[in-house]
Amino acid sequence: MDQMPVFVIVTPVLNGARYISETLTSISRQTDSDWIHYVVDGGSTDGTQDIVRATMASESRRRLIEEHDRGMYDAVFKGFTQAQIDGHGNSDSVCLWLNSDDLLMPWALSTLRLAFARTSVDWITTLPCLWDAEGTLQLVSPFAWYPRIFIRWGLFHGRALGWIQQESTFFTRRLLDRVPAAALDKIRSQKLAGDFLLWQEFARFVAPHPLPVAVSGFRRHDGNASTLQKENYFRELKTAGVILTPAWLGSILRMLFRPIELFQVYTSMRRQIGQIAEAEATNRATSNADPAGLTKPSAPRRMS
Repeated sequence: MDQMPVFVIVTPVLNGARYISETLTSISRQTDSDWIHYVVDGGSTDGTQDIVRATMASESRRRLIEEHDRGMYDAVFKGFTQAQIDGHGNSDSVCLWLNSDDLLMPWALSTLRLAFARTSVDWITTLPCLWDAEGTLQLVSPFAWYPRIFIRWGLFHGRALGWIQQESTFFTRRLLDRVPAAALDKIRSQKLAGDFLLWQEFARFVAPHPLPVAVSGFRRHDGNASTLQKENYFRELKTAGVILTPAWLGSILRMLFRPIELFQVYTSMRRQIGQIAEAEATNRATSNADPAGLTKPSAPRRMS
C-alpha cells in the first residue's frame, strides 16, 4: 500500500437502543484514531438516534444517516457510499461493518493496520469471537481458514463448513469496487444472507488472508436475527441460487475439514510469530546502529 489506510466503519441499525451504546464505545476506544464511523438508521422508534447524537457531541468522527432502506445490507452500502462521497473512499481504505449489538476490541484497528501494511492483501479474516448478552467474552474460535474455492462453491454456512463471521472480516475499498454493480444490487436487496453473497463475489478475485488474532465478534442474545430467522436465512440462500448441502453431508465435510483447518491456522500463527520476531530483530539492529538516536526520524505519514 502506498498510503496507510483510513478505516471506514458502518453500523446499520433499526431499533438498536438496547446495545448500541456499547458498540459505539468499543469504536471510540480504539487505540488507532484514524477512523470514520457512519451509523445508518432505517427509522428507529426506540431512541437509537438520540443515543448516537449524544455521542456525536464529543466524537467528530461519527456521522448519522437517517433514512429508510431496503434492509441491513442496503444500509451498509449506503454508509460505504457516503464515505466515498465524503472523501474517505480511496482504494486503500479498510472497510468493515459492525452491527449495533456487536463489539470491537480496543486493539482491533491498530492490529489490522499493521496486518494490511505487512501483507498488502485486500481481505483479512480474524478469529471468530462470541460475547454473551452482558458483553462477556465467551469464545474465541480457532477455526478461521476459508479456502477460496470453497467460498466460491458456497460451503461456508451453518449446514456445511460453518459461517465466515462478518464481524471479524475486513476488506479494502479496492476489493469492494471490483464487485459488479448487478451483483452489488443483489446483495443490497438481501435481508439476512448478503454477507454470504459478498464473500462469494470477493472470492472471484482473491482469497481471504487469515490473521490468527481476536479483534472483533458477535454478541449472542435473545433478539439475534441470525438465530430467530435461521430458516429464513437458508431460504434466502436458495432463492439466490445457492445449492445447500444436506445436513448429513455437511457433518461429514466438517469432520474432514476441521483437522486441516486447525493445521492451517497453526501454520498461520507460526508465520505471524516469525514476522513479529523478525520485525523486533530489525528494530534492535537499527537501535544498535544508532545508539544516540542521531538519525533524524522521518515524518509520520498522514491519512488522506
